[in-house]
Amino acid sequence: MSIENFCRILSDSEVEILHDNAISLLEEPGMKIENRSMLNALQKKGADVDFANETVRIPKKYTEEVINIASLEEKERISDAINKQDKYSRGNLMGAQRAGERPDEMSGSINKRLSLLPETSYKNMLTFSWHTPFKNRTPQVQASFGGGAPLYYDHTLKQNRYASASDVLRLIKLAEGLAEVVTVGNAVHYLKEEDGSDVAPKMVSIKGAAMVAVHSSKPGCTTIIDRRQLPYLMEMGRIVKGSATQYIKNPILVNIHDTEPPLRLTRPEAGIIEDMVKNGISIFILPMPLIGISSPIYPISASITGVAEILGVWAAVKALREDNPVEARCVCGVLNPATGAANFSTPEAVLADLAVAQVFRQKYGIPCGTGIGLIDA
Repeated sequence: MSIENFCRILSDSEVEILHDNAISLLEEPGMKIENRSMLNALQKKGADVDFANETVRIPKKYTEEVINIASLEEKERISDAINKQDKYSRGNLMGAQRAGERPDEMSGSINKRLSLLPETSYKNMLTFSWHTPFKNRTPQVQASFGGGAPLYYDHTLKQNRYASASDVLRLIKLAEGLAEVVTVGNAVHYLKEEDGSDVAPKMVSIKGAAMVAVHSSKPGCTTIIDRRQLPYLMEMGRIVKGSATQYIKNPILVNIHDTEPPLRLTRPEAGIIEDMVKNGISIFILPMPLIGISSPIYPISASITGVAEILGVWAAVKALREDNPVEARCVCGVLNPATGAANFSTPEAVLADLAVAQVFRQKYGIPCGTGIGLIDA
């Protein structure tokens, strides 16, 4: 279960420098968090809050406390997974001996089976296959359908268009036929009815999640646009999982969250996070610093911003509810001067992502994903 086997691009001293600069950013100038409950909770933890401007300066002491809490949670998850693996291994070892098999012939298949069950070791987590190969192994190729693309490419018409129910269903069926796809969400937004009429904006997320719930055998993350949608998505998830207890062990039909660089958690995202925390659902934060746009042109600056935004949201989450699980991934981008578009898989962006992941894995002992798979291919 080691998370040490990962690409290192920073020296030990550079890891410390990146960490120090990130928590210094949270102290000064601080972070904009557009949520009264979070600001109140952070103030009780000793943060300096400007309620009029919705900004908060988070003291280094509390940020480091949050890191320690998250690190301890990770150690507990690993310990729990090892205990489960030992119990599973002992049961299979006895079965193998009864069947006349050698013990060493069983170990490979046991580890392989466990590696395909991420929820066994990471219950109540949204990680799935979000580019987080933190185990000390080379995993099989796995993918998730999700992300909510705004447009669907029609190969017959050879043009992009808004997706209908049949388009969403076609993608779900494709995922059903591919064993490598381990979870299915709303790969495109369900924006059009079959007659060409628009889906009501407040219903887009709910109708898309319902399609996944009905037709997929491996439902995963779907998009939430408005906090008022959460109760309906959770209820669908409970129905699919069979009970509220099973749902909270492996939440589905909810999504990860983006900060807005630099150092801002917007009102809609903060509201969704607040309600998810009230229900004890893991908060997966995904900052997207844009090199040369929302952060300086140096990749390390984007890395510092990414670490700071993750820790800032984690601090708000833990201030609301200390035992709420947290996760992270960083997806840096860079400005393409020829087109004005953001690219997320250039060498500079990959370096910035890897630096963020290294800080979390090496210094904090916590998994952190990267965004190097985010391309327009």
